[in-house]
Amino acid sequence: MIETVRLLMTTATTTTTTMTGVGDDDTFVIFLSGFFFFCVERFNNLQQLHFITLSIAFAFACGHFSISSTNIMYLLTELRLNLKDQILTTNVWLEHEWQDHKFKWDPSEYGGVTELYVPSEHIWLPDIVLYNNADGEYVVTTMTKAILHYTGKVVWTPPAIFKSSCEIDVRYFPFDQQTCFMKFGSWTYDGDQIDLKHINQKNDKDNKVELGIDLREYYPSVEWDILGVPAERHEKYYPCCAEPYPDFLNKIYFATSGVIALVSVGNH
Repeated sequence: MIETVRLLMTTATTTTTTMTGVGDDDTFVIFLSGFFFFCVERFNNLQQLHFITLSIAFAFACGHFSISSTNIMYLLTELRLNLKDQILTTNVWLEHEWQDHKFKWDPSEYGGVTELYVPSEHIWLPDIVLYNNADGEYVVTTMTKAILHYTGKVVWTPPAIFKSSCEIDVRYFPFDQQTCFMKFGSWTYDGDQIDLKHINQKNDKDNKVELGIDLREYYPSVEWDILGVPAERHEKYYPCCAEPYPDFLNKIYFATSGVIALVSVGNH
């Protein structure tokens, strides 16, 4: 146990970038790593009992139950469309944000520290998956560090490569337009446990988002021009359960690029 805590302290020290003093750093790391180890240990034990009620971060492991409001959005960097197999491949950064009161602290008591970078394996993460995956890889597999803010906000933005099924209509090629979608939601938890929202949602009543995908880092495709990227939140009810199951449907409207269209017409 001592070695585990010591290792975690070392990790926290090397990944923290906003600490100001050695003495204050040590005090804060001891405080935080002690909390981490205690909760991770109890989480592992409780997980074997198959608890179905989830809270933010370690809340249920430490005995406090509440609802997690998780905001999501994904930043698209590249896309490829396989017309033959009808598979859309996207390189994305899937951004998650949620509040965890367990990670609140007063910066004035810890040398002005306002945020920490911690291994995401040591905290609870919302299990947001791609429902319409085409290759069996529907979860994020790269465990990047999460950012803990003193206000209790947690930000986790792992990269991922998703392959989703997409029905292709090429009847009007090279002037065709295609619509693909990516459906995201929690694999395990219902809407009473995780309240899933889009980061760009203006209010709880407006479930439609015009800019559902962040395109600031997108590398334009030679083959396709993106026309729109809306998203819409849905709640689905199943015969087995009274609770809703929310999901987000991200649509990508695109058309054959002008260059490809001109070349195709010229060849005919």
